[in-house]
Amino acid sequence: MAEVGLPINRTGNGWPLSGDRRGMLSMAWKNRGRILSGGVIAVWLAVSLAISSSGSAFTGTIKKFKVSGSTGEPDVIIRGFPGATIQTDSSGYFEVEVPYGWSGTIIPQKPGFVFEPASRTIPPVKSDVTGMDFVPQVQTFVITGSVGIAGAVLDGFPELVTADENGNYKAVVPYGWKGTVVPVKDGYEFAPAKREYPAGVTRNMENESFKASPVTYEISGTVTVSGTPIAGVVMQGLPGNPSTSASGAYRASVPYHWTGTVTPTREGYVFDPPMQAYTNVDSPKTNQDYQAKPIQYTISGNVGVGSVLMKGLPGNVVSEPDGSYTATVNHGWAGEVTPTLEGYRFDPPKRSYTKVLANQSGQDYKPTEIIVSIAGNAGAPGVVLEGLQQPDGQPVISDAKGNYTVRVRYGWSGSVTPIKEGYTFKPESRSYSRISRDMLAESYTATRIRLVISGSVGMPDVLLKGFPSRVLSVGPRGTYNTQVDYGWSGTVTPEKAGYEFDPPSRQYSDVRQNMTDQDYLAKEKRFKISGRIVGDTGPVEGVTVMTGIGDGIEPSVTGVDGTYQLDVPYNWTGAINLLKEGYEFEPKAQQVPPVTKDLTYDFKAKVKMLTITGQIVIDGQPMEGVTITADNGGTSAVTDARGRYKVQVPYGWSGNIIPTKEGVEFDPPSKPYENVVQDIDETAPAPAPEVAREPQITPPTGMPPEQPSAQPTTPARPAEGFTPETELLQAQIDELTKKLQAARRGAAEPNAARPAGPARPAIQPAAVPEGAGPIITMTPVEEDLRTVLQNIALEAGVTIVPDPEVAGTVSCNIPGVPLEQALDIVLAGTGFSWKKTKYYYLVTSSKLASPGFMQGSESRVVKLNYIDANEAVLMLSPALAPYVRAQTRGRTVLVTAPASLMERVIEDLAKLDRRPRQVMLESKVVSLEKGNLLNLGVEWAWPQARAGAFANQMRNAAIDVADFGGKIAWGIQMGYSPDATFTSALEMKLNLLAENGQAQIMTNPQIFAQDGKPAEIRVVKEEYFFMTPPFQQQATITGFLSTWGELKTVESGTILTVTPHIGDNNEIMMEVAVELSDSIPRGRGSDLPVVTRRKTTNTVMIKDGGTVAIAGLTEDTRRTKEKKVPGLGDIPVIGGLFTSTEDDKNRREIAVFITARLVPERSTLGSGLESAVGQPQPVSTPVMPGPGGAVDFRSQVKEILDRRAGSGY
Repeated sequence: MAEVGLPINRTGNGWPLSGDRRGMLSMAWKNRGRILSGGVIAVWLAVSLAISSSGSAFTGTIKKFKVSGSTGEPDVIIRGFPGATIQTDSSGYFEVEVPYGWSGTIIPQKPGFVFEPASRTIPPVKSDVTGMDFVPQVQTFVITGSVGIAGAVLDGFPELVTADENGNYKAVVPYGWKGTVVPVKDGYEFAPAKREYPAGVTRNMENESFKASPVTYEISGTVTVSGTPIAGVVMQGLPGNPSTSASGAYRASVPYHWTGTVTPTREGYVFDPPMQAYTNVDSPKTNQDYQAKPIQYTISGNVGVGSVLMKGLPGNVVSEPDGSYTATVNHGWAGEVTPTLEGYRFDPPKRSYTKVLANQSGQDYKPTEIIVSIAGNAGAPGVVLEGLQQPDGQPVISDAKGNYTVRVRYGWSGSVTPIKEGYTFKPESRSYSRISRDMLAESYTATRIRLVISGSVGMPDVLLKGFPSRVLSVGPRGTYNTQVDYGWSGTVTPEKAGYEFDPPSRQYSDVRQNMTDQDYLAKEKRFKISGRIVGDTGPVEGVTVMTGIGDGIEPSVTGVDGTYQLDVPYNWTGAINLLKEGYEFEPKAQQVPPVTKDLTYDFKAKVKMLTITGQIVIDGQPMEGVTITADNGGTSAVTDARGRYKVQVPYGWSGNIIPTKEGVEFDPPSKPYENVVQDIDETAPAPAPEVAREPQITPPTGMPPEQPSAQPTTPARPAEGFTPETELLQAQIDELTKKLQAARRGAAEPNAARPAGPARPAIQPAAVPEGAGPIITMTPVEEDLRTVLQNIALEAGVTIVPDPEVAGTVSCNIPGVPLEQALDIVLAGTGFSWKKTKYYYLVTSSKLASPGFMQGSESRVVKLNYIDANEAVLMLSPALAPYVRAQTRGRTVLVTAPASLMERVIEDLAKLDRRPRQVMLESKVVSLEKGNLLNLGVEWAWPQARAGAFANQMRNAAIDVADFGGKIAWGIQMGYSPDATFTSALEMKLNLLAENGQAQIMTNPQIFAQDGKPAEIRVVKEEYFFMTPPFQQQATITGFLSTWGELKTVESGTILTVTPHIGDNNEIMMEVAVELSDSIPRGRGSDLPVVTRRKTTNTVMIKDGGTVAIAGLTEDTRRTKEKKVPGLGDIPVIGGLFTSTEDDKNRREIAVFITARLVPERSTLGSGLESAVGQPQPVSTPVMPGPGGAVDFRSQVKEILDRRAGSGY
């Protein structure tokens, strides 16, 4: 075997350490993996640590030193040391053993503490390191807020906290502090009364405020006369000097610690006690009553029924059951007494009294009862109509339909308020004043109260399941906000695939207020993939179990029981690979579907068996029949006729091979071997030195030449998580990378002789097979798309690389079809497409923003023949237009799209790039004198009209009468039609009128017009006029006595604009605009030229060969000709005798006739791109489609002229 020497050393666990040259590392490729789908490269390498049997090896151990220090606190986590996490002991001391030369940064961590310094950097260790000390400091936090009043004490904090002059406070508490804070100040109360901190403070807290309100106390009582309240007694001394009400009650609010004297006063009364003194009031003072002693008389009588309130009498006198009543009034009392009882009227309705000075008896009333109804709908069932009562005293409640009815006494007054928990009503209440009739439409509108529940879940798109409506969190913080009915109850559970939440749910019962801060903490779900690796003799220790490079999953190494465990995130998918020197595993790798639960995968391990081949030769002759035994677990063999033997030994075997044969002594008696890690063939001849060759690397088609300077010398190593196993693998990868880069640069390593040993096969990527690929048969049902693609890759033996956006599930049947057809089936309807390269199939998203779009797409340049590039892009489907770019003011487009979309885009462009159809337009502008007017008007609806008849002689013209339908020429029936039926006769009739002087063909132009494009015919004259203002005006403008003029151009004539639109049925929709103008050099009363313009526009539908007629464009002209004798005509007064004036009036009708004829199509539609479809070219060779079958223009014109000649036109 050819060896490449690398300096190695062995650490305590037998792995190499760079920098030691006491051994040689031999590297050889033992197995070559295939590039797996998904871009994961699995490289199977085995490292041969074969030490030459002819020399002796050195061994050694790495020195270790101690690093120690103190943090001053127990249980402090020290991070940064190699190996397990370090924790200080009960005294805060720590001591760690590290290998020689180790360096790093250590960081102490403990909740509630900060340390000084925050970290320490240790240089390479070459002796014990002490004094790595840290000083702990208890972490404190600040709680701030306002109490609204200066000097308030915040009781409950570790230290005394008092509000400043602005009412603000600030408290410092240690980490984890718990307690209850109560604001205190004499004369004030606070809301809330306290704030509790049961969970322990772990952060600064702001706005922990209270609202202060001054404390007031009420002094109240009643003033009575023998127990009867008395109104109008002034309580002098109280704030505001309040008076007693009709009930004799009084009340007043006084501030905290108020001092004063209260004296009741009212004329005609004396009071007991006469006054009361108060000092430093610090509590409510109730029942501060007084007794009044007036002079009294009685008023008595009968009202016919009991319970009648004798309104107006002192003491709210109510009649007895027999209707009698008696009231006592004070001396000199005056008032009006009205018997009052709901549902009754009394006769007399009231009695008046003026200064009672004696008892009044016989004051009787006659009662009459009155009943009225109030009814309506309360808007909901079970609504209490507060303010109404049933006759039996029960409350009025709406029925199941929300209706209610109640009978009340006549004259009832009150306010009715609908009440039902969880509802608001409109109107909120209704007031009634002395009802005198039934009121049956007293309805209300009930509206359910909606309350807000809001919070955050830490991430967007979390479904909060359980609310009455669908609620999803939004924004980076995952906030949500929803409304529920008043009194709603339910359980809300946040759900998002791959996450769990704390709390897992929230219970709501009878919600009666808005609820904010209903937060959840999201935590990513992680699952365990575990298993056991067992060999022939039991569990296998030291096997590295890892996932793909870049997955971010920590590898696992099996212990003595052969078990491993990987921690993976939710929905992770990939391959599990195994690595242990000298072992093979079954299966070699485990493909894992998207993980949604803990999984178990077991593997079988087998020690590699290696072959040692040799030969026994004595005196130059091979010896047969010699027994060859490999001790220490090896096999035995017997030499053949050539003296050769083969024995097998396990990987890493050390021992002796012993030859034995009766009668023969061997020298040496045995041959030692140590650490055999590869097959040994001692019979193979030494290979001849290889001739250095320039390696030929052919890049894939379309790929740019490699830029060596852009490639790193060796792959970047990860900074963390490296183990001896991965370091060994990385060393092998580094060596392979160097060799591959040297091969790409086209030169071998300079002056390096090839090592002896068997020739190594060249590494060549597995090429994608030609054609549609091997046959694939499978039926995935709701399987992950990436997994299905990987399964297809394994079955076909190819590499399929999906881009990061390829995801989803797929269900289909692949019934034994070629690989590429199978890919079409799997990706149908997914929005993904595939592209075949030389070495792999690439599956990418069709989205422009997809990372793999540029690799999975191709570009083609297409030249359009007839349609503008920008117009073509606008007419494409919105789903296809983003893939097309148009040339500015040109006919070239660039299409960049996956192959599956490219053909569709090219096909749609071919349909749009149709050869436009053309129309030949022939127009006649005819002027007719008014006396010979063809009164055609402007008839766009094509009626069957007669143009009129003209009585005149044939003027002996040699014309057959039969040509005019049996009528003379001046009896011609003129009309017009949208098709060619009447067009052929029109020319003859117009020519006849022109010959007879009845019409003048002013212009007869012809023009070709393209479908949808405007064509313009202009027959105009340009006249130039030299405009000179009057002399006075010139002087005013210029300020000088000079002359100036300006040359003006005036256009007049005929302008005809026609835009044809050709339909699929060959009908022609024409947009026609006609302008006729005439000019004269000087108008009447003015020295300026005059231009007369007549315009008309419209849209008509005709057939091939049809004619459009426009008439009714009337021209009235009046020309005045002045003739005079030169000289004499200019003499004042008598000049008129030598001057004559002639007025020439003329009226003409202008008619316009436009005939449209389709230019025949002799080439197929869409000749521009259809010839190119199916033969797309890359950008380097743009598609240049030609007109394909274009008809000679002269032949088209000739055909039109032939048709015209055949019709006599």
